[in-house]
Amino acid sequence: MRRSTGVRFPAASWLLLVVGCLLVGCSDAPTAALSGGGAAGLDYPELYRSDGLPEYPGATLVDVGRQTTSRTDGLKLSLTTADDPATVLAFFTEQLTADGWQMPTSRLPEGMVPPLAVFTKGKLRFQMTFVPGTGSRPTRVTISYVEL
Repeated sequence: MRRSTGVRFPAASWLLLVVGCLLVGCSDAPTAALSGGGAAGLDYPELYRSDGLPEYPGATLVDVGRQTTSRTDGLKLSLTTADDPATVLAFFTEQLTADGWQMPTSRLPEGMVPPLAVFTKGKLRFQMTFVPGTGSRPTRVTISYVEL
């Protein structure tokens, strides 16, 4: 006779749990340290704003990292927009370079958007990654900001 050694979940239960997390989202982003209320109920962290970093017009801030108050620990933001990555990158390039940030010269063919863009200013690093939108899904932009 076979003896049970613990609680067992049928495979369908695990599948429902995983799919539920993917559909609803498993974000652990805090909102207590945030001010205001963007379209998704989030706003840019005070440190991001006080450092004069650009906010993409019309984008929805959908996630902030756990830490929002220290450059050395780094900030992480995710936003979505209906615009394509090339338009988003052009905006940030114009805004950041006008404020003294530098971007390494790209070796990609003209018009091609890198999946990762990095800007530096002294010990500061502003990095962006892009996931292009498809169909009705918007472009997702993840921003990391850290003092090295």
